[in-house]
Amino acid sequence: MDKYQSWQTTGCSKPKKVSNETEAQNNQCFGDVSFDSTNTVVNKGKITELPAENFSSEDVQHLQKLNRDLRAENLKKTMAYIKLQQEYHLIKDEIINVKREEEMRRQETRSLLKIALEEISSQKKCPVLHSKAQADQLADQKGCQHTIADLADRNRILKELSDLTRKYDDLQRLEVQGRRQLVLYEQKYQYFENVVHNSFVCLEDLRTKLNASIEKIKCLESEVAVWKNRCLEYEKASNKELGNRQPPAC
Repeated sequence: MDKYQSWQTTGCSKPKKVSNETEAQNNQCFGDVSFDSTNTVVNKGKITELPAENFSSEDVQHLQKLNRDLRAENLKKTMAYIKLQQEYHLIKDEIINVKREEEMRRQETRSLLKIALEEISSQKKCPVLHSKAQADQLADQKGCQHTIADLADRNRILKELSDLTRKYDDLQRLEVQGRRQLVLYEQKYQYFENVVHNSFVCLEDLRTKLNASIEKIKCLESEVAVWKNRCLEYEKASNKELGNRQPPAC
């Protein structure tokens, strides 16, 4: 039996069992009613096909509670979706900043490497330094001592070359770290994209269920109103008939 068909009669009378024929009529009624979320108009000609004994106020209250629960869950999912969107945009901006910093480091590395190569090339092409290097080589071969000026120039060149090499290695290491960090942020970005997509699908499903529940509640409320009016008319007719049957007073 459908969970929405826990039908009970009002008052102190015992609950009546719903027959298969009545249940089939109920399903036919709800199957004929359109639950399109864009159209809130209910076909009341189809609504009034259910028997009166199948409806009670408890059924309407139960569906109203389901409606409130679905609305609360929908609100909760919406807030989570908004939070995920905010985190998504934050990570996206962070990835853009990391890419920008990586490009700046790469340009700085290229410029420093270019400067280092130009200095090394200029030092190799300088005739004075070249002649000094040859003199140093000859002095080494002859066992002569270097002058203080030659040693200072040589040490300065070696120190500059060592510093440039160290800077280049540091920049290369930073570039590798930046690439690894970029890969991690791209993975996080893809993860949040998937989470946002799944949340959107879940919200759409909940919205569809909520709209269907609202339409069912409207259908039942209309049915209850119709059958209440019929019950009142039936009671009035019964009371009138009983009054007519009473014998006249002596």
